[in-house]
Amino acid sequence: MTGWIDMSGINPDPAVLIDPFVLNGIAYDEETGQIFVTGKCWPNVYEIELVPPE
Repeated sequence: MTGWIDMSGINPDPAVLIDPFVLNGIAYDEETGQIFVTGKCWPNVYEIELVPPE
């Protein structure tokens, strides 16, 4: 299955980061099914859950 994920709400505070809108890290843990995302110079890695559209 192929689709789009709207990650616009996960951006950290732009006042804190030099490149706050550069999402460039996505990882999938095949063993647990967890998905992680981060961005250029972001201080955190975020675990996300994919849910089907309504």
